[in-house]
Amino acid sequence: MPAKHVLRAQALLLVTLGVLAGSSANAEPVVFARHLSLSPAGQTLAFSWAGDIWTVSIAGGAARRLTVHPGHDSRPVWLRDGRRLAFTSNHDGGNKLYTISWNGQDQKRILASEVGALRWDLTGGKLFYLKGGVPNSCTAEGSDAKAHAYQAKLVIDLPAEAAQKFDDAARALGRGFYHPTMKGLDWPALTAQYRALALETRTVNEFNEVFNMLLGELNASHLGIHGGAPRDSRTSEDVGYLGCEFDADHPGPGLKVTAVTPQSPADRKESKLVPGDTIVTVNRQPVGPDSPLDQALIDTVGEQIVIAYIPAPQRAPPSSLPAEPAEDAADPTSDGAAQQTRELVIRPTSSGAFSNLVYDEWVADNRRYTEQKTAGRVGYCHVRSMGTPSFDVFERDLYAAAHGKDGLIIDVRNNGGGWTADWMLAVLSVRRHACTIPRGGTRGYPQDRLIFYSWTKPATMMCNQYSYSNAEIISHAFKNLGRGPLVGMTTFGAVISTGAYRLIDGAYVRMPFRGWYTLPDGVDMENHGAVPDILVPLTPQDEVAGRRPQLDAAIEATLEQLPPADE
Repeated sequence: MPAKHVLRAQALLLVTLGVLAGSSANAEPVVFARHLSLSPAGQTLAFSWAGDIWTVSIAGGAARRLTVHPGHDSRPVWLRDGRRLAFTSNHDGGNKLYTISWNGQDQKRILASEVGALRWDLTGGKLFYLKGGVPNSCTAEGSDAKAHAYQAKLVIDLPAEAAQKFDDAARALGRGFYHPTMKGLDWPALTAQYRALALETRTVNEFNEVFNMLLGELNASHLGIHGGAPRDSRTSEDVGYLGCEFDADHPGPGLKVTAVTPQSPADRKESKLVPGDTIVTVNRQPVGPDSPLDQALIDTVGEQIVIAYIPAPQRAPPSSLPAEPAEDAADPTSDGAAQQTRELVIRPTSSGAFSNLVYDEWVADNRRYTEQKTAGRVGYCHVRSMGTPSFDVFERDLYAAAHGKDGLIIDVRNNGGGWTADWMLAVLSVRRHACTIPRGGTRGYPQDRLIFYSWTKPATMMCNQYSYSNAEIISHAFKNLGRGPLVGMTTFGAVISTGAYRLIDGAYVRMPFRGWYTLPDGVDMENHGAVPDILVPLTPQDEVAGRRPQLDAAIEATLEQLPPADE
């Protein structure tokens, strides 16, 4: 790119990337555009912003959005004819390679593998990219894809690199952070103070710790510096999970089962354990109060292991033959009398898979509890996160759990956030303008005419201190729009739209670029959580005792919105 174009492009990036296409009265300024690419004729600038690809004239003015995807589109580069652009997008899983016309038409996926760092060769005939850290190339149509052997020595001046990283990251935050006054801080003075500390560090982890201290001065969420340090390919041990809960007061030997998670390894027909069973060995290794089960289950995920256990008294014999004692099994009795043990083969599951099973059981139990307490009049849905997969589950469960009900409880407690609050509002805010009655049918409305399945009946939303980000936005909206009562505890207060800024060594610093404010009062949702209409704490004592005061309050609030059952 010629020097004059570089200077002009920088000016556009920082000052006049101006207004977006659309109504000028509601246009939003572009304050943190990325991945600048000038067309071959030098007349049009392509860039990525807010997850999409845009173009704008080099003279400034309204920008044109080329892509509209639920994922993140980035790194546009012009083809040499100036009529198409290549870019990466993760809307279909991973950063795949796409091309699109200059006017936003005729989008094509040309490579299905994950790629990054797009660059044309000097002739414009080959597009080079990184795939798994290895240079590759292909044509503009995606053909002739090949890897290129590459090896080079790199000498890094570590103090100079640390200085460049610090200055780059601090400068980017000063320009892109959502709050125009940096929350009233003297940002240049603070950066100078922490820069002196950062340049004394000797490792990437030390550098990141100092820079995170600087970020802490902002007292904001969605911040942090990550990466840059070489990582061991394995940083933790994989521990298997059986799906059992154990009696903490059981003195031993062994571990006495008190509960089994549905669908877990211990709930399968071929490897079933029941409350009252006592596990004494895992692969001949004793387990008990002084012999941790976790240690015996290291590196057992998906592997067949042998468990010796003392069956619960209510268990039937496994066959007509007497059970044989397992070798080396721990003595299950306090008086030393021998008891018979049984063995079974089981495949432990992973931590993540077990967490999903526990979550599914918790949701199903809350749904049963709600229906029992309301004689089937109120449904219950939990939204685990504010992303597409969880929204799909919410929409599915909305019909399964609420169809035919008079009221609905929507639970966003323990929800880490995402971006689908407006989708949920589209479900909950539909206003009926008509009804339909087919011949011989009943009054209703054709659901296939709606973008999403809708809920127009009374509703209550639950939130707590572990509802973050977009889960807080939906909580604020539900309350402020008067859709129904909000029940639980005040949300965390961590609401900023965030992106990321890449640094020279591959590290990145998170970039909160857009604040969220309530209407009509204009309160910054950052540091100001959604306050429920009905505040109800949930204490550890409640959880141990199996009490559900927040859900009970939500049930009561929903029933109060309904007419008597006999009407």
